[in-house]
Amino acid sequence: MRAKTILLTSLIFIIFAIQANASELAIEFNIVGNTAVVEQAYIFNETQSLTFNLPETAKGVDIYIDEERQASDIKNNRITATGKTIRLVYASKEFIEGETFIANIPFQTGLDRATIRVIGDKNEVLEKPINYEDLTSNSVFPKPSRLVSDGQKIIITWIREDVKKGDELSIFVKFKEEKNYPFFIIAGLAAIVLILCYLLLSKRSKKTEIQSQTEEKPLQEEQAENKSQKEQKYPEIEKHLKEDEEQIINILKQKEGHCEQGTLVIITGFSKAKLSAILKELEERKIVYKEQKGNKNIIHLKTE
Repeated sequence: MRAKTILLTSLIFIIFAIQANASELAIEFNIVGNTAVVEQAYIFNETQSLTFNLPETAKGVDIYIDEERQASDIKNNRITATGKTIRLVYASKEFIEGETFIANIPFQTGLDRATIRVIGDKNEVLEKPINYEDLTSNSVFPKPSRLVSDGQKIIITWIREDVKKGDELSIFVKFKEEKNYPFFIIAGLAAIVLILCYLLLSKRSKKTEIQSQTEEKPLQEEQAENKSQKEQKYPEIEKHLKEDEEQIINILKQKEGHCEQGTLVIITGFSKAKLSAILKELEERKIVYKEQKGNKNIIHLKTE
């Protein structure tokens, strides 16, 4: 009996020691319109010092050390804090592009567990439905650990164990607004559309072909003009590009000539090492150039 008691006491002590040495990080992105309210909470067993790189659009920055609010001493969009429990709260438009959420999360310290959560705006749903059997969807990358709804908002959670210092997690979520209109509104809109279509067709039937040609710019001329403007902005550089290089250049053109390196990883599906090698080759050939903003690399397409 005494031996069992000693063994049980030892097991309890070991479990307590493991928990006491645990280090955890919880990050929550709560989307409201075109802004994300961000809350990062680190929990350590021993006092740690961390430096946070804030987005340029960060507002309402609050920092809590050991559950006490501290003065926010921000220098060059950076804030440093030291403590066993560190919590940072701010709002930023950095992570929202239209209805798409994109974030690249670098881990500056080793962690036993990291939990990242994205909470969609009210009445937002995923652009592509999710398979709840294996939690896969083209609208969420990478595959989440959990995905639930509280009836109004979608809550997506990623959990990572044994995180190494220098690891990164890139997250992409494509939302769309769920519109639930009453039947009488839908019927009214349908009637208005039908009336407008009838009036438009009646008006067109009274116009002659010559009048139509003089009042409307031919589509081919408009397309040629748009093509000419695009070629002037971005000179023809595809002639000597490999297939992977051409894919990156096309993405940059679609993104108005610049894009975050983390976003390129998500869109292309390339590994970080492969993408870095391709970008290095394009930089040496003076096709693109890299700009560092905080902890992010912005890839620009040269216009000359």
